[in-house]
Amino acid sequence: MNQKLLVEAKGEIGQLADTINNMIDTLATFADQVTTVAREVGVEGNWADRLVCQGPAGTWGDLTDNVNRLAAI
Repeated sequence: MNQKLLVEAKGEIGQLADTINNMIDTLATFADQVTTVAREVGVEGNWADRLVCQGPAGTWGDLTDNVNRLAAI
């Protein structure tokens, strides 16, 4: 999740490319946090860590809740 759109455009197309690139950054950060929490809880036995994500919703919110629930066990 690190390949971004390289578009030299202005207006709506440029804004769309920026939006998609921002989404890629957000998803990469989220995936990194999930991986870190899963590793620390599952491998290292560090049950104090929690996934912190700004306003996840839908599937991402469910995933955040599930990872944090697993860490709380």
